[in-house]
Amino acid sequence: MIRLIIISTLLLVFAGAAYSVHEALTNKYTVSNLPQQGEPGFEYWNPHNAKHGGGESWKSKYKNYPEDQRAAYPGAKTWLAWTTDGDHLTIFLKDGAMRAVTILLAFALIGEGIRWPQWKKWGAGIALWLAMATIQSIGFHLTNLIILQ
Repeated sequence: MIRLIIISTLLLVFAGAAYSVHEALTNKYTVSNLPQQGEPGFEYWNPHNAKHGGGESWKSKYKNYPEDQRAAYPGAKTWLAWTTDGDHLTIFLKDGAMRAVTILLAFALIGEGIRWPQWKKWGAGIALWLAMATIQSIGFHLTNLIILQ
């Protein structure tokens, strides 16, 4: 049980760190220690860079937005969107860590009475993580359909 508490605590600290980087990206980029103009990684991390028209790093998903709206690489517009820029990456890492903590705590609370083989625990944990990610994604996309019309 103590191991579970330590792992959960570390995951929560990691989630907080990822969210802190996200906040620096979106609100305090120019005063952060993140790559600045002319430094390696600037275009990936800076959500306000001129390459994307300022504040539009989401356009990294596309080959050459708006002329060519094909995916920049396979999955860039769908299941790998989290890899297209620092903004998406930090949110993915934060949410992923929070889901992992939820799964660990659920196993601790209800899993004590269930004697599953190790592979079933891992399989159930991965399935639950994917289900949580899918449900959150559905909420995100449905809300975007409503507010971006």
